[in-house]
Amino acid sequence: MDHQSGQVAYDLVASKRRLEASAQHAQAVEQETTRLAAVQYYDLVLTQAQIAVTQQAMEEAEELLRIERLRSKSGTGLPADELRAQAAVAAVQQTG
Repeated sequence: MDHQSGQVAYDLVASKRRLEASAQHAQAVEQETTRLAAVQYYDLVLTQAQIAVTQQAMEEAEELLRIERLRSKSGTGLPADELRAQAAVAAVQQTG
């Protein structure tokens, strides 16, 4: 094998290695993109669940306040109960 054919063989091997490295890099980029998309999806799902929990808590606090106001108007409730219900609504508003 002369020098020129040796160089051609070396160049072929080097080209093949560069092609393999490029394919591996593309695969790594694809895997990282997929991983990032999955993390973002689960963050979105978690946030949606937290919003649903907060909405439920707000609905319950507002319903309690409505009931306590009715009790106060009818004379069967205590002002402290209505104040506690108002505080519950405010607490959910602050944490939500």
